[in-house]
Amino acid sequence: MKTIILSIVISFTFVGCQTTAEPESIETAASNQLSQAQMDLAEIKTAPISKHVIKKSVKCRGVIDIPPQNKASVTAPLGGKVEMVKFYPGDKVAKGTTLCTLTDQHFIELQQNFLTALVELENLKTDYERKEQLKASDATSIKSYQLAKTQYKNAEIKVDGLRKKLQWAGFPVDQIEQEGIVSALAISSPITGYIADVNVNLGTQIGEGAVLYEMVDNSHLHLEIQVYQKDIGFIEKGQKIEFYIPGVQKVFEGEVYLIGQKVDDATHTINIHGHFDEQSSLLKPGTVFQAEILTANDTVYALPNASIIEEDEKFYAYQYQNETLTKIPLVLGIADENFTQIINADDLGSMQIVQEGVYYLQSN
Repeated sequence: MKTIILSIVISFTFVGCQTTAEPESIETAASNQLSQAQMDLAEIKTAPISKHVIKKSVKCRGVIDIPPQNKASVTAPLGGKVEMVKFYPGDKVAKGTTLCTLTDQHFIELQQNFLTALVELENLKTDYERKEQLKASDATSIKSYQLAKTQYKNAEIKVDGLRKKLQWAGFPVDQIEQEGIVSALAISSPITGYIADVNVNLGTQIGEGAVLYEMVDNSHLHLEIQVYQKDIGFIEKGQKIEFYIPGVQKVFEGEVYLIGQKVDDATHTINIHGHFDEQSSLLKPGTVFQAEILTANDTVYALPNASIIEEDEKFYAYQYQNETLTKIPLVLGIADENFTQIINADDLGSMQIVQEGVYYLQSN
């Protein structure tokens, strides 16, 4: 019923309107009559032009990432059979926690060689020290002394090499020295973080260097944003970033931290590194997002975008005075998704400008 009434009460015809390069004068704009009751019925609201904050921004997209030092690929330093597997993707583990264990005959031989070399070193050390004392009293030949010294030093080098190899592989060398051979090699977490991927099964034969787990530490998530080369001149360190994830009804905030110095030849973009303010379970590594980098916030005289009409590549707003609607020519400036700056705001002064309901006037 309201639509029918509106069709009746808001029926008017615009008379000839000049088209010139410059904005028209108010006197030449078309006019029509509309009572206040009709305005109220159509919910057409007026107000003088006022100041609003208009945000200028660069639209872009990016992905949530973590720095290289917060990622870890857990590999098998030596090949072996998986004896025990712990943890699932999503589990949080502390640095040094055993993730899985490997067994292999070669592990036994490596430890055996180390322990045998320790015994040999001890014997050669005793012989060397004894001959050193005999040499001091001329009770042994220099040749015999030098041979004992050489054998002792070579044994030291061998033990040191075997010890470092065991340490590199992850064996508990101190425990082996005190308690003897261990049956399995424990693979431990190199960082505190979350299990991202598990690539092992119980009983799997693993080759040397195979990736067993992928881990991430989410304590330093950041934004990696691609900005087109043409827009990079507007970007500065410290500017506010507003970003949102498709399907999530929330706007997250951050700031520009680093600006890349290289243009990607394929995409013609430059990488921007940003930090965000709020930690959220919704923000995970690899999450793609849309973003706006706010390059300026200007407070200017502006009108709602919906109140501005365009005809023949010219722009107007409606003034309402004495139950008369008059089209007022506008000169537009910067704009955002809500408001547009009016350069000739002085021409509007304190006029009552239609700011809501222009749709009804245009559709009738």
